[in-house]
Amino acid sequence: MSWASDRKTTRKEDRAYCLLGLFDVNMPLLYGEGEKAFSRFQEHIAASSTDHSLFAWGIPTGIADETEDHQRSYRSIFALSPTDFRGCGEVKQTTIIPPNTWAQSNRGFHAGFPTIPVTTWKQQIDNPGGLPDYIDDTDYLVILNCGSYAMAGSTWCCHAIGIWISLIDKRDDGEHGFARVTDFATCWQVGHVSEQLNSSQDKFRKDLWFSTSRAIQVPRDYFSKRFGGFLVRAERPGETAR
Repeated sequence: MSWASDRKTTRKEDRAYCLLGLFDVNMPLLYGEGEKAFSRFQEHIAASSTDHSLFAWGIPTGIADETEDHQRSYRSIFALSPTDFRGCGEVKQTTIIPPNTWAQSNRGFHAGFPTIPVTTWKQQIDNPGGLPDYIDDTDYLVILNCGSYAMAGSTWCCHAIGIWISLIDKRDDGEHGFARVTDFATCWQVGHVSEQLNSSQDKFRKDLWFSTSRAIQVPRDYFSKRFGGFLVRAERPGETAR
């Protein structure tokens, strides 16, 4: 994915279709579906894979203007295009916690992941101020079974990769779903992650339903706080806020 992140094609669909052989995926070519082709491509990969690096897109690449003017937004569990994998060339599978199975359904993407509340995560790190402003205390960090290697002093150290998620509006069955928060991934030393998770695996493993839609609705109460806008409420009780 990282190799293809800067590849240009005449048709948007071909950014996905040109990768089918590399990932041993067989799916119909539907010209006209645009960027949906890449989402469908990832669904096919997930159907026959246990590799969490499929969800590890959004790792900072160090490009100076890459993170400027970022605002909070809500994304599918799947990337929009190979470009989201630009900084992921060194990501490798590593077992941090025994993986669960996952499944795609009409309710979204269903998976069990170790999930740490932001407030708990901040207590375990030395520099909680390194988080983007749009990550708040109601979010969760999902730990993936993959990592990237970086120098720590004079030795190489494996850093586990986590993605930030948030509750979104309740589905039609009354249950909450989750969406990925923007496109920012966090790297955390594997030793610290394992120590935290192994202390109580049942406490941190969470059953999650992820949205795979391109149109994600968020709770109205979050609009002002999370989008920098304003919310005008109805004067009469019971009326819908606008």
